[in-house]
Amino acid sequence: MSFAENLKKLPGISHLAAVNLLDKAETVVATIENKPGSQGSLAVYNHLAQTYGSINTEAAKKAEIFAEHTEDARSNPGKHPNIDRLIAIEQGGPALRVKHVLRCKCRLSWQHRLLGGCCDGFHDASIKNSRWISQKSRKMCDFGWD
Repeated sequence: MSFAENLKKLPGISHLAAVNLLDKAETVVATIENKPGSQGSLAVYNHLAQTYGSINTEAAKKAEIFAEHTEDARSNPGKHPNIDRLIAIEQGGPALRVKHVLRCKCRLSWQHRLLGGCCDGFHDASIKNSRWISQKSRKMCDFGWD
């Protein structure tokens, strides 16, 4: 099967802004963003994290999900860094923890987005401490946005 066909079988990623890959020391070693050119990798890493709990040796063995791109990565190291990472882990490299970065579902004004807020869709009409406050949860908004 081709990579495009494999992607159709994976869970959706519209709720994700990115995934951060963390090493044992909790340092972010890579970020895969939800943008053209990396959405396929984001879908694969999201699926592997959901299935295996982390990007470990067992998960890395599933690099073949990338189908035709996997052989290209093996033949041309550095061309596909997200596949290279899985190959390295499969060959004994350290496992990585995946931290999901969620998209904001907010459809409010550009001012709200500029302030970096995420919400449950219900906001006061005022700004407090340069951040929006959610009416529903009464919590500060602190996630990314779309």
